[in-house]
Amino acid sequence: MRAFFPLFLMLALLLWAGALSSAETEGKEWRALCRAALEGTPAERASAVRRLRPWLDRKAVRKTFERVLQREKDRTVLLDAVETLCTPAAADLFDAVSAHLYHPDLDVRRQVSYTLAAQDRAKALKLLRKRARAGGRRGCEALRALGRIIRPGEAKAVSAFLSHPEAAMRATAAATLMRAGAVERAADVLPLLSDRDFLPRAQAVQAAAFFRMKEAVPALVKLLDDPECSALAHDALVELCGTDLGGKSAGWRVWLKGKPVFEPPPFERLGAAGEVRFFDHRVKVRRFAWMLDFSDSMGSGTGSSLEAMLREVRACLFRLPPNVEFNCVAYSRAADAFAPVAAEADFAAKAEFLEWLSARGTDAYTATWDGLKLALSVPELEVLFLAGNGLPNHGELPAGRNAETEDNVLDAVLKTIRDRALRVKIYTVAFPFEKDLFEAGADPLRRKEDVTARTFERRAESFFRLLAALTGGKYAFVPVSQRRTGTAKKGR
Repeated sequence: MRAFFPLFLMLALLLWAGALSSAETEGKEWRALCRAALEGTPAERASAVRRLRPWLDRKAVRKTFERVLQREKDRTVLLDAVETLCTPAAADLFDAVSAHLYHPDLDVRRQVSYTLAAQDRAKALKLLRKRARAGGRRGCEALRALGRIIRPGEAKAVSAFLSHPEAAMRATAAATLMRAGAVERAADVLPLLSDRDFLPRAQAVQAAAFFRMKEAVPALVKLLDDPECSALAHDALVELCGTDLGGKSAGWRVWLKGKPVFEPPPFERLGAAGEVRFFDHRVKVRRFAWMLDFSDSMGSGTGSSLEAMLREVRACLFRLPPNVEFNCVAYSRAADAFAPVAAEADFAAKAEFLEWLSARGTDAYTATWDGLKLALSVPELEVLFLAGNGLPNHGELPAGRNAETEDNVLDAVLKTIRDRALRVKIYTVAFPFEKDLFEAGADPLRRKEDVTARTFERRAESFFRLLAALTGGKYAFVPVSQRRTGTAKKGR
């Protein structure tokens, strides 16, 4: 036995040396990753924060994440950092993560709510309820975050905000219950159908249809006489009752007096996508954006292409279910986006968007490529609705081998989609060239469709048609004779 003792001792020493070497190598690795997380390129920083997950138990690593959360500007790096911290092991970074609850990027805000719940669920629920009670835009966002993390049976925490003094908060609470699929709290939304403010009233109409609330039908019939909610109420009644008696309340009242027997369709939770209807286009999508032409050629005032476009945007917006995310790029001399990424389609966010949209005015020139670049930069964009009538003639105009600028823009769009591996489809809606019609000295509302087609710039029409076809979308045209109704004709 004594003869083997030196051998055992040597083996133990070798194992100890190996463990020491492994620990030293491991220490070098996580220290190098910490440096990369703070000093590397965006791609290197994103990779480093993901690879640091196994060492979250080390104080120095958590300190690195704290610094990343404090100073990181790149959305991808920040998203990866917050996602990596989605574990109880990083609970001491709860406050550092919660600082991003109101980040401009919707994807970051969403991940922050999930991470807070994973780190300390009870603390997260308490924090979000407290911040929601403060109201305002931040209160609405805290309420949305609360809706993301509540479990079945916990929706009472959201229902409490249906009686909040602020209209936007009441509307957001109703939308949050819809997103959570909290059918057990559906009856709590009923009083909002007679709310004094439009936002909660409109959101309650959507909720009544979504939760298949048969008892809401009399109130919905009454809302047909409400100019603000009549279209929404009509859609809800058709969905609930399975019949369409028109948009006037008289026919529905007669129908109700007959005590009809009907059964709403079965309740279904909101899925990952919702239907979007814009002019002749109908798509099911999770995230989309409008790109709207505010150049002078769209006209202004009653009967103009601009009015028809904005009327349809408003109608489309009000129909959006709260599980859809939307954005908008307005372009003329320059391009401007409503949100850095997107907004969730509850009526509080819709009101903010309409406020932003109403501040837009027409301007000379058409910076189409600037608008397209901005729209295509929206992460995970699935559909882009481009509505306008002009050719790109301002802003950054991409160089290319083609003689016409619009052909170079088409090439640039396709290259952007290919290089970034985007899955976006572009649906276009073309309008007549308003300026040509007015300069011709004729009332555009009285011109026949064939005259409109002749005056409409063929190059612009071809540009819109090709942009849709080459990206897998569809093309539609709104002739002058149909602008009042907002209908569109499919590509001719």
